[in-house]
Amino acid sequence: MSKKEITVISAEQKALQQIEKEGVVRYLSRRANLERKAKITEFAAYVGSDGIASSSPNGFAIFISSEIKKAFGCPIKEMSVEMLSAVICIETSINQIIDNGKKQQLPRIEIRQRITDLIRLNKQQYDIIRS
Repeated sequence: MSKKEITVISAEQKALQQIEKEGVVRYLSRRANLERKAKITEFAAYVGSDGIASSSPNGFAIFISSEIKKAFGCPIKEMSVEMLSAVICIETSINQIIDNGKKQQLPRIEIRQRITDLIRLNKQQYDIIRS
């Protein structure tokens, strides 16, 4: 077995252990969160069509986490599996909004507003489905 194959197997075993420990949805939520954080780090270098750049990459991540917490009424660590499923969709959609906003050269504030609208809309849909 090559070193690369051993590394892949090791990563797969680690993932399986995490799934067994946390459950599938929590594992997927953690992965979606890591992907969103990577996208935000990449977005930090983006300058919108209005010439405004990021003042703090951490600030954008904090803003998004705060909006999710505000919408759902609790931090991600305390969310139910059903809430986490909704948040996974939100996290994935945030990545798409950032990519599309960059392609369209939208101002950062417009991308931020679209993310806020996405979170609120998804929370409304979650509430409708749960009622």
